[in-house]
Amino acid sequence: DTAIVIKKEIDGKLLSFKTDSVYEGEQVVNKNVNKNDKKILDIGTKSPYLARVILQFEPIIKSAIIDENTQNRLIKHIWEMNKELVTCSAIFKLLKQEVNTLALTCNDIIKQSKQRETTPALPQVSDLESRVNTFFTSGQKFLIETFKIFVILFNMSVAKNKEDSFKSHSRWIGNHFGTTHNLAQIIEQDISWITLLSEANNALKHPSKKDKVEIKNFSLISGNKFIFPSWSYSLSHKKLGVVNNLNLLNDLDILLDNMLCFFEEIMLQSIQEKLNENNNTLLYLEKFKEEKIDANCPIQYGITYKV
Repeated sequence: DTAIVIKKEIDGKLLSFKTDSVYEGEQVVNKNVNKNDKKILDIGTKSPYLARVILQFEPIIKSAIIDENTQNRLIKHIWEMNKELVTCSAIFKLLKQEVNTLALTCNDIIKQSKQRETTPALPQVSDLESRVNTFFTSGQKFLIETFKIFVILFNMSVAKNKEDSFKSHSRWIGNHFGTTHNLAQIIEQDISWITLLSEANNALKHPSKKDKVEIKNFSLISGNKFIFPSWSYSLSHKKLGVVNNLNLLNDLDILLDNMLCFFEEIMLQSIQEKLNENNNTLLYLEKFKEEKIDANCPIQYGITYKV
């Protein structure tokens, strides 16, 4: 069993982060997890989806945000939303392993079927559609919570039924900071995939004639070949339209990376904005050099004093 890499107290709970798991408990003894602690995540500090979210930004927030209530509120918020991203990364990791294993079996079936009249049925990824559904649901929640950072730090107002109205959030940010501000620019660059993830999630939950998403498992095509799991969508949103048979794993991988990078950029620029607001010229955000990044906890940014 691995030793604890880092301990944090968040929202009154003591969290022990190990390289491959996270425990919640009362106290920590001898760098090991206490027997009363309970495991809450099967993913640990080695994962960039944990390291570059809560573990990277908790110390930055504590140094850069003056008001303690705002500090605590933001840290708690980021910890809760981090769990949604971890859900997405866990689904993707398992799907990738299963697809790669089953692809080898599919290959063998196709080879052997060349000697036969018919090709037997291909193995299928279990519960593929429901797992993809969960990925999109958690992904959309993570994006909604990323935009709520603007509520906590800059008093953006969001109506309860407009939480996933990313276009109106984008307009508010453009009006508040100016359309040439880094925060407005980041959102403008990323709004297309954000809209796709959100609209696809809505269509998976509430399919209609105008909006539908289809998830396909391993399937046979003519010429005695097979195709990997894919997805197609037909969405009424004017910039999305109809797209067929995209490689499902590739797109989930891209969306996962997009979500992490988007959150990271929004946080870095928001923290910089708060430093500027408070005329804080002593602190600055630093990107670590490659050789300084620890593989067991790949945090990329820190906050430091100007020398």
